[in-house]
Amino acid sequence: MNIGILILAAGKSERFQSTGGRGSKLNHLLDKQTVFEKTLSNSMSSGLPLHVVTRADNDGVINNCLQFNIPFSVLNSYGLGESIAVGVQNTPNWHGWLIQLGDMPYIPREIFIRIADELKNYSLVRPVYKNIPGHPVEENPSASNTAIVSLTHDPRIDDLTLMEAVNTSAFYIGAMGSTRTSAKRPIRWIKVEPVWLCTVLNTYGSSPRSPGSLLVAKGDGSYTGSLSGGCIEEDFLQRIQQGHYLENSQVVRYGQGGVEAKVNLPCEGSLDVLIEYLPCNERSYQYLTQIQTALLGYTAIIKKLTLPNMSEITTIPNSQHPTQIERNEPANLGYGWVNFDLESAFNCPVKIINDAAMQATGSYDGGKMLFLGLGTGLGSSLVVNNEVISLELGHLNYLDHNYEYFTCDAYRQKNGNKNWEDEVLNITDDFYQVFMPDYIVLGGGNVVRLNNLPEYVRRGGNDKAFIGGMKMWNE
Repeated sequence: MNIGILILAAGKSERFQSTGGRGSKLNHLLDKQTVFEKTLSNSMSSGLPLHVVTRADNDGVINNCLQFNIPFSVLNSYGLGESIAVGVQNTPNWHGWLIQLGDMPYIPREIFIRIADELKNYSLVRPVYKNIPGHPVEENPSASNTAIVSLTHDPRIDDLTLMEAVNTSAFYIGAMGSTRTSAKRPIRWIKVEPVWLCTVLNTYGSSPRSPGSLLVAKGDGSYTGSLSGGCIEEDFLQRIQQGHYLENSQVVRYGQGGVEAKVNLPCEGSLDVLIEYLPCNERSYQYLTQIQTALLGYTAIIKKLTLPNMSEITTIPNSQHPTQIERNEPANLGYGWVNFDLESAFNCPVKIINDAAMQATGSYDGGKMLFLGLGTGLGSSLVVNNEVISLELGHLNYLDHNYEYFTCDAYRQKNGNKNWEDEVLNITDDFYQVFMPDYIVLGGGNVVRLNNLPEYVRRGGNDKAFIGGMKMWNE
């Protein structure tokens, strides 16, 4: 039996770019190799036949295929469905396909070999890691092969014909393919026990699932849907079995910069997950039923909630808009703090100010000043004629990441103080050209690690934050 790996490398990298990435994710460097080169290397190590599906403008992918004599197909579409169809059509001598995404570089050769061996005995193989199932990989029975080669575009929630064809062939494509069915079992579950409904709110860097992806779980660890393809699900299921997440709603960040940072995502990615605890009652049953109706494409819904309260759903008929998520809380503020009554909680007067703005206030010496704080991240404020303007310059796109990536302490520790200092001074000069301040103050805990500063730059310090705080109260 001839079983091979079909590597899909025709995507737009839209999710990667929407969260700050530049260009194609396949060309992003990982340990002196691109993401695709690392993916290809691991796949080649399995010894299984390979076939790559890509686009004509993916020069890097095509050059890699030519370099290693890997057969490839070229198509004009970005669609996952069409990629699979073309790959299957152009590998007529294969009896089974292991579908490998071109931006998944960490799958070891042992996994490919084991799945291929299992396909010799079964028509359908579903990998499982610590009781967490992945997506099925199928052999080539003639009935389902017809369905696969007829795929024409990406699966969508409202594309019922395509989804039925995919499900008939027992092949699920990513999170969107399983999202359509993610409320069926939970509707049965909620009649007898509580469930947890999880929604991906937003992502940064290389995150496995897009905003709007769903997962529903119950207390024994059973679940349907997907947040990451395995790494996040494992931690989340352990936590609900330990009695966590019993508020009506809460948000947890996984990956880089999150409270669940021990769960690593590729390329220093992160994602925020809304977790809703739904008790076993009629309201929860109706809530899941409304979501299922929307997933089937019959209606659209708007969910609104203020943490830690329950969601409210409004039904909208005939909406053509894709999934959209809006949040009104600052990106780096712990969830639930907006509008929190701090004065009542502390029983004393309270003023709130950004830490960079407070240090900028203490460092200000007249005129137009730009403040940059170097610490865990990159703080920034502009002061003009004693008016403080808080900024978030660190979140602006820069090269393949953003400005904060190259100025934060994690970059310094990873790449060394000299490389970090060079990046800081280059970026400082960029900001000097843009804002044209009278002077720039570099502060924060890491300013002491800088040696030679330009003449327009002054060295600040964390002690200026105390001066800024006193100035604020004396105004």
